[in-house]
Amino acid sequence: PSAFIQATMSCISAGHMTDTSPPPDQEMLSILKKRSEFLKVQHHGVKQVSSCVVVQALAPAAQQIQAQPCAQVGFTASRKIGNAVMRNRAKRRMRAWVRQHLPEQHLAGTSYVFIARQKILTASWDDVSDSLQHALSGVTRKLRKQRDDGVLSPHQPGKRK
Repeated sequence: PSAFIQATMSCISAGHMTDTSPPPDQEMLSILKKRSEFLKVQHHGVKQVSSCVVVQALAPAAQQIQAQPCAQVGFTASRKIGNAVMRNRAKRRMRAWVRQHLPEQHLAGTSYVFIARQKILTASWDDVSDSLQHALSGVTRKLRKQRDDGVLSPHQPGKRK
């Protein structure tokens, strides 16, 4: 094994690294990984466009909130953004903001998809942060309006936008 792995193993065996639980903010978020999960949010959720990102969100049905209290997040950047290095940079910027801000702002059980736009690569961190905040507050407002108006959750079987 590498020196890093050996050092980590020795720290664990010595009791220096006993807490292997995720950080508190990570317990409130899970990652969307399957294409079908992204498509479900795209087709049945709400969206808000801002200068650097598009945020899509889908609120769960009432009975699913207790089963899945944490938010689910997914990140994507298309080839329009640029090569793999640029797409990865865009996703890193979105993940960094989400890690800092989403745990305190998400709606329980909601699935969020963050889609990078070209400007995210050249914008300052403050502009990216403002753009993400604007988009997130927009989808949150739309989801709350749906809930308050008594609109059935759009992803229930037989219902479609």
